[in-house]
Amino acid sequence: MSTLLLKAPAVPPPMEAPTLKLLVTVLKNAQLGDPKFRSVNLEGKAGARLRSCPEALEVLASSGWVLNESSMVFPEGASTEAMAMFHSDMKARYKSMTPAAAPPAAAPAAAAPAAAVAPVGNLSLKQQARLDEEKAAAEARRAGGANKKKKTGMSMKQQARMDAERKAAADLLAQQSAKEELLRKLEADKFARNNDPNWSAAAAGDKGKGKAMQTFRDKHGEGE
Repeated sequence: MSTLLLKAPAVPPPMEAPTLKLLVTVLKNAQLGDPKFRSVNLEGKAGARLRSCPEALEVLASSGWVLNESSMVFPEGASTEAMAMFHSDMKARYKSMTPAAAPPAAAPAAAAPAAAVAPVGNLSLKQQARLDEEKAAAEARRAGGANKKKKTGMSMKQQARMDAERKAAADLLAQQSAKEELLRKLEADKFARNNDPNWSAAAAGDKGKGKAMQTFRDKHGEGE
């Protein structure tokens, strides 16, 4: 077994972040004691990355790894002290190369209060407020009229005409009822006058008329 004789660099060699991350992983796994993690095929995908970086091979050799044909191998029973030291150094270097997590986004600023509506034309704010109130009242009246029309199916003018016709019909009915009541009383009075021997105008409630009739007969009789 040949050994790759390399001196440990005084200053950690510069490496790209992906290669440095792979090297940290290899050094960490090799300390677990599992034989499958103590050999890296330099012709494989991971090994090719390490092989393309001479500085990475120098770190492996300084950690105790040896070259065995086309692989880098960590000998069984070898001390892992140097490898642990390099692992710690490479890990620190990788962290320093990794961008720090971006701070959380600031909360959106509170919306600015709505600006006061500028007065229209030459109106003051008080006059503008009064105008707005009048507009709102007019809208409410229009809405009320629309709702009434929607319920009855008629416009306000049509509704007013119908109400007037109903009132006229009611008045006419009342007049007819009063007339019928008067005719009923007259018929009853006539019946009593013709059939009741004790009937008199005074008894019927027409004292003035009864007195006038009596006075005329007393003075003039039945006539010639």
